[in-house]
Amino acid sequence: MSVPCPDLSIRGRRQLKYNEVTTKGAVSNTIGAAVDQSSQLRNEAKQLAKDIATLPRAESKTLRKRHSKAQRDLRSEKKRYTLHKQFHNKISNHILKLSASTGFIVEPAEYLLVLNSMSRKLFNMPFINLNEAHPNTIRAYDKQFSKWINKTTENKKFNIFNRSFEDIWSMIAGKDASGLGFKIVELAATIPDATWNSTFQHLDNHDDAIAGLEQEIDDFYSNREPSYLLFKPHNKVYKTEGTEDITTVRFEDLDDEEKRRRLKEDYNELIRDLMDGRTRYVVPKLVPDRETDAAAWNEWAKTDDAQAVARYLKWGVEGGEVHRFHTVVGKDGNQYVYMMVDQEEGDVEGEAWHSYLVQRKSKDPETGHWMVDRKYLTGYNIDVLTTSNLSEGFYEASPAATGESGWKPFNYPMRDQHGTPIDGTNLTSYYNFKRMRKQPNADLVGERKLKKGGVTKAKTVWEVVASERTILENVFNEIRKSLRNYDVELNKWKGLATEHFIKKMGRPPESAKALVNEIISNAGIDLDVWESPRTGRLYTGNSFMGEVKRKYDPNMYSMATGWDFIDKAESQLKAEVQSLKQDININRAEIQKMRDERKDGHEPSMDGKEFLEVVESIKRNKAQLKKAQEELSHFVELKDIDKIPNGEDIVRQRIVKRLVHTKHRKPFVDAMRRERTPAAVTKYIQNTYKGMHYNILTLNLLKALTFVDNDEVAEFLINRVKIATGSLDYNANFLGFDVSNRRIAESMQRVADFFGRDRKYKPEDIHYGGTALNMFASSNLLGMWSALNNNVQRMALVEEFGWKLFTKSWKAMQKKDFVGSDLERAVSNTGVLDLLNHFSDMLTGQERNQSPEWKRHKIDPNVALLDLKLAKREFMQKNNTAFDWLLKDVAGLTGEQQEKVIALKKYSKEKRDLVLQKKRGELWDAMHARDLRTAKRRMKILNRDLTQEEINKLASWKLRWWPTGNDNPLFTFSGGEKHMRTQAAIIGFYVAEESNLLDADSDIYKYEQQEAINAARMSVYNTMFGMSIQWLPEAFGGIGKQLLQYKPYTYHEMVREWRIMQNFMAGNETKIHGFRRLASSFMSGVKGGNKYGDKSVDEFSNRAMRFFLGRALITAGVQAAMWSPLIGTIGTLINTAARASGKQVPLAYGAVRKGYESPWVSIMMKIILTGAYFTGMMGRPPEKKKLDSWWDEITYLFIPPILSWLLSFRKGLDASKPYIPLYNEVAKPIYEGYRYLED
Repeated sequence: MSVPCPDLSIRGRRQLKYNEVTTKGAVSNTIGAAVDQSSQLRNEAKQLAKDIATLPRAESKTLRKRHSKAQRDLRSEKKRYTLHKQFHNKISNHILKLSASTGFIVEPAEYLLVLNSMSRKLFNMPFINLNEAHPNTIRAYDKQFSKWINKTTENKKFNIFNRSFEDIWSMIAGKDASGLGFKIVELAATIPDATWNSTFQHLDNHDDAIAGLEQEIDDFYSNREPSYLLFKPHNKVYKTEGTEDITTVRFEDLDDEEKRRRLKEDYNELIRDLMDGRTRYVVPKLVPDRETDAAAWNEWAKTDDAQAVARYLKWGVEGGEVHRFHTVVGKDGNQYVYMMVDQEEGDVEGEAWHSYLVQRKSKDPETGHWMVDRKYLTGYNIDVLTTSNLSEGFYEASPAATGESGWKPFNYPMRDQHGTPIDGTNLTSYYNFKRMRKQPNADLVGERKLKKGGVTKAKTVWEVVASERTILENVFNEIRKSLRNYDVELNKWKGLATEHFIKKMGRPPESAKALVNEIISNAGIDLDVWESPRTGRLYTGNSFMGEVKRKYDPNMYSMATGWDFIDKAESQLKAEVQSLKQDININRAEIQKMRDERKDGHEPSMDGKEFLEVVESIKRNKAQLKKAQEELSHFVELKDIDKIPNGEDIVRQRIVKRLVHTKHRKPFVDAMRRERTPAAVTKYIQNTYKGMHYNILTLNLLKALTFVDNDEVAEFLINRVKIATGSLDYNANFLGFDVSNRRIAESMQRVADFFGRDRKYKPEDIHYGGTALNMFASSNLLGMWSALNNNVQRMALVEEFGWKLFTKSWKAMQKKDFVGSDLERAVSNTGVLDLLNHFSDMLTGQERNQSPEWKRHKIDPNVALLDLKLAKREFMQKNNTAFDWLLKDVAGLTGEQQEKVIALKKYSKEKRDLVLQKKRGELWDAMHARDLRTAKRRMKILNRDLTQEEINKLASWKLRWWPTGNDNPLFTFSGGEKHMRTQAAIIGFYVAEESNLLDADSDIYKYEQQEAINAARMSVYNTMFGMSIQWLPEAFGGIGKQLLQYKPYTYHEMVREWRIMQNFMAGNETKIHGFRRLASSFMSGVKGGNKYGDKSVDEFSNRAMRFFLGRALITAGVQAAMWSPLIGTIGTLINTAARASGKQVPLAYGAVRKGYESPWVSIMMKIILTGAYFTGMMGRPPEKKKLDSWWDEITYLFIPPILSWLLSFRKGLDASKPYIPLYNEVAKPIYEGYRYLED
């Protein structure tokens, strides 16, 4: 036992012994306790020898083969057992030592999970029972783990290569002595997987519910006139700044597709409004007359409704809770006041609000006031109900005639589910309900009469509402559970990490505090998730969700709407502050006047009682002023959120947002303006779970840093988390040069300042500008040939796992029932496809699972982008209404984009007016300057978003669209990636199954068990690779994304090939042993391969041989063909035969062969062949076209793409391809046609 245990008490020694036993037991459960099987194999060999001796030689051939194998297995078993035992002890001792170094705060089991993760990432193999493993496999494990453990003790400084290009997994394995760093890097890289794994079930249920409703609409639409379903006006009238109203759309003029879309939009909004009570189905109820039927009245008085009415009346009359009273104008011209009592939620037959009359008001002819002239506390009959005009149907909160919103703040607290007021809260509620003039279609809402339909099961509105309530209740409960004790744990590890930074790492206290603030602020402001201790509501930075079992729905607001709320709240609070100051000054003047009167001997104008009232008024107003000023400062802080924040700023702004949501006297949001689309629910679920996983990542990072003693490792881990959580202020290093967004922004700012430009550059400007440039290039380059090229990467699955699992997975995907099967669902469950789904959805700005269309995503994006630029320029220069005309033609703009254009128009006008005011020398102060800066910032953000969205639409079309259907697996980039990753995940399932890692007796479907999920992710990310920067070293960050665009695949492939060779070499006893292993692997492959996970299989040798026989050999042949006429002729014949036969021959096409190249072999061959060419060893050089192609390949291989692109301008127009939209489809044919006519 290698763990020192000095001066331990008896209890401490017992605890250490217990930890040692449990650790070894856990290791045995993971890699198996070493069992020597030599005796069994020896007996088997002896028995076979006896059997052979009894048979003639001609009849004992089979037995002799078995005997030879038994003898080989016996020799192998002795080595296997020794290696297994050695590795078991090494791992057990290492884990126990790491855990002991933390005082066993970090349990040994956690370190074992980390080592298993290292096995999956660095060996592309999960830990298995090593009693069933080949000795060479165990030897490779032992050598590699020993190497990493030894490296961590060397404590070497990071060099330029480490920071820029070393594989992040190997680097942290060899640099982090704490043993926890690898877990942080993995958690950071797999945040999308973890988020998807938590959300996919909820999102699938949500999508199914909405699809069911839309199927129901399609069913009805195909059988009825559209007006049968219509319940909202659809003649869109846009009001300009002048007096003219422009009718942009008439419903009857729309085509069928657009009519369906509008109807679906209306009913989806109805669902959201029913969910949170903005729209209510009201059912008027009678109350028995107590005077004529006392028994019936007494029976009614015992009901829940009667007791609710009594409570509401008491709270309404005594507590002034006026939101409980609603009014309807009766047939007799009087006002009838009623109360609503909500009924049980989630009933597929419908949710109702029972309404009860409580008063009648008539208008006083003299004063014009409405006076109560009748109360209905003792009951009323049907005649009264009929006269009241209170009829059954859907009622909607509506803006009042005074202009007040249908969402109103009230000056009294909320009540909990028991009716107790919640201190420190302010109630807001929908108000001013009016019966909808045209009611939603009754059949569509409630009773489904049509039974036809498509693949999706049709659903009524009430069925969807019931489903959505279940989904959101489950989300609420899961998030609440995850937040339990989160703040306590966060504060605990904040304290421990801060203390560690000060005492162990020598940081000054302020520096340590700043670093911790930086860590907990990595996720920014909007993904901060917390639960209000007062109301039980869940909040994020830009949303909230109410308590379970009450009318609630996620309240999500667009960016522009949020700005409006903040501006309005700031304006109201400024006015309140000014008013309170005036009142205080007036009261002080009255007191001073009274003092002067007394001083002059006059009779005071106030008596004692009035004087005390004035003093009390000053005291009260001062308290109100203090609160108003504090709240004003919060909104000023929120208004500046889009400036460059540091860690301390973000922590403070998070606190401010929490205070704004939970402690302000007046709510500042208007729920009438919330997002009411299915996408809002999707966004809420995704963001909330993402925030939850960011919380988990932050806690684990603080925990790890508490035990990390190396400053560089700590900085590295913090940077990985910054990248994973979307912070744009991360470090990026390219061979010693700082290429981070922050550094480039600073450099550009210095240039702007030098030339006197009024421009402020921030890290996000560099990020979004670079992303737009990359996306624009991708939209023009990643077409059919790129997709075919990319598809060849699936051959990496053959190299890693063999042909048997490859063909088995391929056949499973080709089955007719694969779509919708448990297997396909299990793949979705892993989260490995979510990056692709999210990427596509993000590009289009659409809801989940929507498809790009030719009209909207090929031509319109460019036209809409041009229109936007012209509108902005014309508006700023000519002061006309160009934005109005842009908004007339909204075919290419989403609803959110239209809102952004309207906001852009508003802020453009504000900016222009402020600039004119400044130029005219009018009143100009710091507040005006701040408003001008805010308007500029907001315009910049809106312009950036709109530009990005239009470029994304074009990119989405190029990546997904194909004439026969979107996401074609062969000819589209997105479809190919999804298909390959699906196959890789299925192979991962099979690996887990053949390695005996799955529990056959579990109630959980075998491929949805955690071991299967882990293996699927292992297979995908080790062969198809991670698509984002959190999987890459620092050189690919910052401006490196542009310098090294399209290089991540080459980098990942080089790392994969390096690992294959590293792991193979680590399994060798001697150099000669390596050649013997390869020869054995070659023979076993020729004989038909073998089962994955078989103890007789030397897996790492097999991988190396498959690599040599496939990718390496083909790459060498392709490179040699450039210079060898014979090899080139063979390639040409293969191409010709493929085209003539009309069949697809693997690797027959040049673009496809190029996709199967090995970067390492390609580099070596290019160096060798180029050297031979320059030394004259190659004889006659190839023709000029081939030679030019050779130099182009070398340029691309060794020079960053953006530089090789600049060099390519010597070739003419083709160099512009990355930045000319639809180059192949439009620009190049026109150019070539022009050249042809010219010639």
